[in-house]
Amino acid sequence: MLLNCGGSTGQDPSVHPDALLPSSETGDLPALAEVTADAGTPTSTVQEPSTPVGTVSGQVFDTRFVPLSGVDVTLSSGPRLLTTTTAADGTFAFEGLPAGAELLVSLQKAGYAATRVPVTINAQAGAFPLGNANALVGPLMLAKLDGSVRVALFTSEGRPARGARAFIEATPVWSDLTRGGAHGELGGAVFAEATADNDGLVTFTGIPSPEELSRLGGLGASGLTYVITVPALDTNADGSVESSGLTTALAARDLLQDASARILVLPAARATGSLSVVSTNVPSLTGGSPLPSENMLRPGEPLQLVFSQAVQPSSLLVRMTDETGKQSLAITTSLGMGGQVLTITPTATTAAGREYNVQVRAVSLDNGTTWSGTGFFFGGDVLAALPPGAPVVKFTDLNANNILNAGETVQFLFDQPVGQFGSPSPQAFVEADLNANGFLGDYTGEHGYSGAGFSVFRSEPMSEPGVLFPLVSSGYTTRYAFTYSGPNLAVGTRVHLALSRLTSPGVGLQTTWGQPLVSDVQAPLSVGP
Repeated sequence: MLLNCGGSTGQDPSVHPDALLPSSETGDLPALAEVTADAGTPTSTVQEPSTPVGTVSGQVFDTRFVPLSGVDVTLSSGPRLLTTTTAADGTFAFEGLPAGAELLVSLQKAGYAATRVPVTINAQAGAFPLGNANALVGPLMLAKLDGSVRVALFTSEGRPARGARAFIEATPVWSDLTRGGAHGELGGAVFAEATADNDGLVTFTGIPSPEELSRLGGLGASGLTYVITVPALDTNADGSVESSGLTTALAARDLLQDASARILVLPAARATGSLSVVSTNVPSLTGGSPLPSENMLRPGEPLQLVFSQAVQPSSLLVRMTDETGKQSLAITTSLGMGGQVLTITPTATTAAGREYNVQVRAVSLDNGTTWSGTGFFFGGDVLAALPPGAPVVKFTDLNANNILNAGETVQFLFDQPVGQFGSPSPQAFVEADLNANGFLGDYTGEHGYSGAGFSVFRSEPMSEPGVLFPLVSSGYTTRYAFTYSGPNLAVGTRVHLALSRLTSPGVGLQTTWGQPLVSDVQAPLSVGP
């Protein structure tokens, strides 16, 4: 700073700035600004650069401390880029940079590790009489990428893992000699990829050699490593892996002592433990929730099971029937996702308001364990309930006389599965004079009688003759029955189911959509299977 002050001798010792400094028009220095002190105080004129500037410089070596020339150096500040190359002595410099700027210096040379260094020029750079401030990069030491590392990959069965992809990460690859200990501050990494040949041999190139890493960090240093990762091996790209992957670390010091290919054995991909179903849209198959809403499939929607392991395709046994378990339904099956996802599609579209039974058996491709399950599902959309219709009443004519006799079973056949909850059971009544006294409704079982009738029970088919496999109870069925114990009744006699008598909200019948049946139903008696 130049001061122009009045002296005590009365002489004028001021020196004009232009006599000492180049004109700002020459561009040698930033323009100067004049500042005048407040009135009433000794006057002085202050002149300083209006835009302080500075320099970024540095030097680059290889691991033998030989200066690296021809290194491409890029200086970036936001979208602005400046470039240069290192000289024969490995040095570089950028001048005339704005003070206080946050900059990023990138260094790159073919065959060597690259690095980036953030720098900030001192905000006082260029303030006279101080010289331009310098932000120093390094000296930096870059590793040469002319080394190689070899490994031999084998499967757990002793076969070469031909075609296996492998990745390597070598660290560190540079050193900042102005920081850290005797070898500077180490950092950076180099990545490479290679593929196993027919003998399972993998050769990684374009990485620092063990000698380079040792020179960079010292023979006794830890952390000079090559981390090798091999993904799971799926040679035919079918989604089912033949071998699991692995990750291992090799120390540069060990490879320096023995450069032979390391043998790596990929773990077996075969799963341990028993085969199981981990997810399905029919949880009744696995002993899960029996609720109709959780076992309801829309018409055309397939059944799906996700297994814990791959399934042997030839081991699959899948059977599907109607509610009775006697009528087999045609299906198609497919295995996806490497044999772990089983899709079962009925050939004919399932119908809403119907119940179906299904049985599945499968064997693990990995370890031969077996899983089997039997369950049920309902056709329909959970959000589109079907209104229940009137039932049909039929009896099994054991005596083949077209007459309902005592001891024969009468069934109410609903048009969709119905579940019973709570107790007591619903009661049935017939429009007949059972005690032959000329009156209707004054005797047990007669329509209009206020007391008990014939107790109705859920007649869900389970292990009847002719079922294709043992069924699992869903708690829902289209069949409700009672055993008749009165005098002979003719076909056409009307039979009533007194649902309105079940007045408690915790007792009654409901559809698979949860619709309660609260009104009496009746139908004429007919002969049926």
